Amino acid sequence: MKCSKIMTLMVVATLFSISFVSCTTIGTQSDSNQPFTLFTPISTDYPSVDNPNLAWTYHWPEKYESVLEALTAPAADLDGNCYFIGNNNYLYSLSPSGEVRWNKKDYYHPLSVDKLTITQEGILAKSGSLQLISFDGEIIWGKDTLWGDCYLAPNGTLFFFTNDDQVLGIDAKGKTMWTTKDIPRNNSLVGTFFDSNSNGYFVLSCPEEETGDFYRCIVSISPTGVIRWNKRIPHKWLNFIEEFLPNNTIQDTFLLAYTTDSIAVSENEEYDYYTMERKEEKILEAYNLDFEKVWEVKVPRMGIYEDKYAVSKENNFTIVFNEVDMNTHNSPLINSYLTCFSKEGTKMWERAFDYSIATCPTFDAHQNMYLWFYSTDYNLCSMNPDGSFRWTYYLEHSIGCKFPVTLSPVGSIFTTSKYQSLMFCVK
Repeated sequence: MKCSKIMTLMVVATLFSISFVSCTTIGTQSDSNQPFTLFTPISTDYPSVDNPNLAWTYHWPEKYESVLEALTAPAADLDGNCYFIGNNNYLYSLSPSGEVRWNKKDYYHPLSVDKLTITQEGILAKSGSLQLISFDGEIIWGKDTLWGDCYLAPNGTLFFFTNDDQVLGIDAKGKTMWTTKDIPRNNSLVGTFFDSNSNGYFVLSCPEEETGDFYRCIVSISPTGVIRWNKRIPHKWLNFIEEFLPNNTIQDTFLLAYTTDSIAVSENEEYDYYTMERKEEKILEAYNLDFEKVWEVKVPRMGIYEDKYAVSKENNFTIVFNEVDMNTHNSPLINSYLTCFSKEGTKMWERAFDYSIATCPTFDAHQNMYLWFYSTDYNLCSMNPDGSFRWTYYLEHSIGCKFPVTLSPVGSIFTTSKYQSLMFCVK
């Protein structure tokens, strides 16, 4: 009996090994026959911030009269150091006390993400090509042949979307693990997100080969480089709301949003289309991981979804919508809404406010939310999982917020100001 069990385990292990090798080598070419080392993502189980106070404000000084805003949202390492790229193309590292640790010039904003990729191995950034930079500012390796943008899966696989219509799997040593080539040609990347199994979902804008007319599709690629599926989005390409995608990992369901207005057919009609798409009804559609629609919700309010949505650990969706009056000059705010839907499509709660909501929420380990409002009394706030306020806080000298709030593993909040080269830390 014991020998039989051992033989069974050996057969299973052998089959598993063959399966893994075949998955990682179908249509791929690796840099090395040696084992690969995946990246180690930074944990997103952030501690809560319960009694907020401004710890410091940093103003990046180079050519201040012409340098406004940050190009990327702040990102944090395990020690609470802050990293971001300014509009002067400098990559900055700030200590937990707000002092400049180092900066490096000639770094650029990723195409379809708004935050630097931080791993336990270092910072992934672009200076012409892809680089891994140590937390002390030293270049660990660079891939001079790689031009494009990178996206880190939950399991540590780095998906690199190249400028010549390929997707590469890169490991922590800079080696290419696999190459995926059978994706639509001449595409532009609109957005990216991952599920909890580290499958990547790449939203592409592509031209028809015969007519040149554009369409939108989603290509799903496994962490071993296998194309799981390639599906066209079932609406006209202009009706697809590109800003409305997950801002963190999904589990078994994701949402897409569409407008319902007819498409403008000439340049003279573009302004009318801009107005009408915000007047007309919107549609939220939910899909499973095979891109089968499972439910939809119609939204009659005027306005449009201008930001991503946040996904909780239970795969509930927290959505921001600013309702505006498109029949009045300058489209004044009517109300803003924070709405939570379950993955089955049930509206779990909704909160209405008198002030615009700037960005989608960021969650801590207890599923408390952190976000920005354009209120005269407060701008930074934290909410309970049911949408009620935990606290509100006003940041002096801040005009607004460009990116979602960033939490750090050491219990601090980083946020950048809109139209200013200011970085704030709240603890």
